[in-house]
Amino acid sequence: MLESPFDRPDLYDLLFEDLDFDLACWNRFVHEGEGPALEVACGSGRILVRLLYAGFDVDGIDNSAPMLRHARAKIARLGYHANLMHAGMKDFALPRRYHRIFCAFNSFAHNLTAADQIATLQRCREHLAPGGIFGLHLSFPRPELWTGPCERVLEREVPNPTGEGSLRIYDNRILDPVQQSQTSVMEIEEVAADGTVRATQRSQTEVRWVYKNELELLLERAGFGSVMIHGDFERGPLTASSDTMLAFASA
Repeated sequence: MLESPFDRPDLYDLLFEDLDFDLACWNRFVHEGEGPALEVACGSGRILVRLLYAGFDVDGIDNSAPMLRHARAKIARLGYHANLMHAGMKDFALPRRYHRIFCAFNSFAHNLTAADQIATLQRCREHLAPGGIFGLHLSFPRPELWTGPCERVLEREVPNPTGEGSLRIYDNRILDPVQQSQTSVMEIEEVAADGTVRATQRSQTEVRWVYKNELELLLERAGFGSVMIHGDFERGPLTASSDTMLAFASA
């Protein structure tokens, strides 16, 4: 059994910490709440740390102890404060209620059954303050997702922080369009300047994708009120060419 990619937050951050495509969206979302916020599946703190830097009151939960340790170390080093709890999405319990709760960067897709999806959404709704709103980002599974490519898909390449060579992450995908699931065996390569692969770290993860109508039904089943689903981080419409679903649901 391969380890999870979240067991190596050092490598995860080297590959993903500089991503900023969604930061303005979540900054706006939390700002509109005018109160405390919670990030569900906060990971190593890519988004949460930037929200703390902006002056927001934000807590986080995650089920990966290594990612949380990494996030706590970053927060302490920067002199910020946030309550971070080691807990799963579908069974967390926190002492306070939040004006905004969000689950970003496809984290919700790690719920592999309808029961887990609904449980996660119910926990989020129960932790919202009156008038609070839940935000959710998922990739939109367009038809071409299910036709590949599947083997050695280069997802990202970044310069090695040593100043020599690069880091590459490849995804080898097993796709099941009936179950709407994707199992990924990922390979992170440390590549020298001459192209030689010095080291490879392999890990595995599984996600389940959902579609718009399905997501609306899940949110309704979890007890949410009005639901809006957009097709980009600027809250534009969801269309056949969209690759993003951004949902907002009221408590």
